[in-house]
Amino acid sequence: MKRLLSLLGVHGRLEGGLFPKVWPFPAVIGSTVLIAWATEVAAFFISRGMALAILAFLQVSPEFAVEAVLARNAARDVRQLPFVTANFTGSNRLLVGAGLPLVFLVGRYVLTRKGRWPGYLPMAGHHALEVMVLMASSLYSLLWVIRGGLGLIDTILLGAMFAFYLWVLWKMPAVEESEVELLRGIPRRVMLERSRTFQRNFAIGAFLIGGTVLFLSAEPFVEGMKDIGVYLGVPAYLLLQWVAPLLSEFPEFFTATYWSKQGRAEQAFMNMTASILSQRTLLIAMIPLVFTVTHAIEGKGGFAIRFDYQQRIEILLTAAQAIFAATAMCKFRFLRWEAFVLLGLWFFQLFDPLIDPALQHLPSLFGGTDPQGHKIIVREYITVAFFVLTAWDIWLYRKELRVIRNFRQLWRGYIAPSADG
Repeated sequence: MKRLLSLLGVHGRLEGGLFPKVWPFPAVIGSTVLIAWATEVAAFFISRGMALAILAFLQVSPEFAVEAVLARNAARDVRQLPFVTANFTGSNRLLVGAGLPLVFLVGRYVLTRKGRWPGYLPMAGHHALEVMVLMASSLYSLLWVIRGGLGLIDTILLGAMFAFYLWVLWKMPAVEESEVELLRGIPRRVMLERSRTFQRNFAIGAFLIGGTVLFLSAEPFVEGMKDIGVYLGVPAYLLLQWVAPLLSEFPEFFTATYWSKQGRAEQAFMNMTASILSQRTLLIAMIPLVFTVTHAIEGKGGFAIRFDYQQRIEILLTAAQAIFAATAMCKFRFLRWEAFVLLGLWFFQLFDPLIDPALQHLPSLFGGTDPQGHKIIVREYITVAFFVLTAWDIWLYRKELRVIRNFRQLWRGYIAPSADG
């Protein structure tokens, strides 16, 4: 009872009490629903992929703000660099390891009840673009492990990947008018209005209002929950790698669940994938840029970011997980065992602070240790497991891998004709 009273601020042990820490929660939910409605309406004016990309960017904007602050602090004090990698690897692994399986499981449950579950989560062929960019950015991140750092060249190349992704999406057609019948609630009412001007204004206004409210309320919400975590004794590294990303990624999980419960699992799946792409390209591209600008302002040299062994393993594990997920998408049907592999290995690594001490007698696969001299057993073994499972997935479904063929069809159908013109 005493702890509950202190949480409520009765004894002042949690500064300001509990209410100031959680009031942004309804604002985050409301803004997330609003931009989800805007996405559904905007898909009738621009391609659905572009609408989802805008949605994903707005949803991850709080994560950009958090990562920028962490990168600036690390540029001033190199001892804080582990917090930078902890945040972006934790948020990436959360979306891939928990987000994609969540969409699969909720979609499977809803579609099974409706008698429409085909035994896998299907993906349309034009999503080859997302799969290609996800695979390319994930393979590219292996170079950071080999080099042991990040630089401005990574900012340029990752930014180019994201720009190419948006350019192709912009060339693709909008949703057909016949799909209005699939909408529900407010988006359906908006699209049944005859005025195209009203429909456009609704989409633009909802994006602007929802995105602004989300950006302004997400940081107080995350910071409030972090204050509660600190009060409850959650370690700072664990807080930044798991708790903070879980809170800042809440909008993606909410919209993905929202659409999955409506039986639109593919749209929810691609919403989650678009968020992953934004983080794997634009978010990480921002880090060396922040370092460079901070060093230039403060008159320091040495703009390159260098990683120690632990940070390199974190990045390698994140890359291995994303490569497995991208490989699973290459056949354009996401299977149950793939979803459970992602979820199971993600969940298992949550407990590695408890498991690692008991496994120190096992050999280190890569021969390195953390700054305290301990072997990083669980993350090393899970990393290898992901690479082995990726090879197994490729071999098992080698005749179904259609990503290159589907991308060629997309290019010939939407890009090549406009280029010729």
